[in-house]
Amino acid sequence: MAYGMEFYNAAGNLFIGLGEKNYQYWGVKHIDHTFVSPSEPDKTVALFNLPSNEKVMVLVNTDQAVATASGYAHGDLVSGKWVGRVRGGSASGRFSFYVFVPVHLVPIPDWGVSIFNDNGKAVFHSARPPMRLLDIHDVTLASGTSHTHAVRVASIPSIAGIQATGGPSFYHINCCTGKTLGRVSWGPAGYTQAIYYRNSKVGVVDADFLDQFANLGNHPL
Repeated sequence: MAYGMEFYNAAGNLFIGLGEKNYQYWGVKHIDHTFVSPSEPDKTVALFNLPSNEKVMVLVNTDQAVATASGYAHGDLVSGKWVGRVRGGSASGRFSFYVFVPVHLVPIPDWGVSIFNDNGKAVFHSARPPMRLLDIHDVTLASGTSHTHAVRVASIPSIAGIQATGGPSFYHINCCTGKTLGRVSWGPAGYTQAIYYRNSKVGVVDADFLDQFANLGNHPL
């Protein structure tokens, strides 16, 4: 950057700059799910009418216990709109979808701080809480590694590994349950031979902090 303004944190990492895409918190939606059978259909909830052409981030928390949870939830696209999805057959519990959007989708406040790039687009402003990672964990979930925090946390679910002895795959999913980033399993039972595991860096956000803020309405505001 030849000119302009950049902000760095105490560790020397750039977190606001003219070339970076910053994300702000839009709101949370919930699915209260009751287990019926392994073959039941998925459940979805609309995420504020946010369109598919925007790079939305959906971080998930569930109140299930890591040791007993089965199934998983994630952000998905249906008919050109973002939704939260709970896979059919998941264990009973509340699934919470915390939605972050590029800053340009959120109206600039009348008062506060705004930073614009050379094209006149806002790259940061203070209307809503920015995406702030509480922690980033190196996770090796092949051994069931988990990380527990003092607050409820949410993350973007990702596949940690696949096990199989033939037939359908049995997935292990990085996800947040309560205050813990851990692993839940998804798929048919009986697969014990690990054929693939991925070591991951997984960021978590403070869900308790986000719950203090009211949701924005449906897009566009």
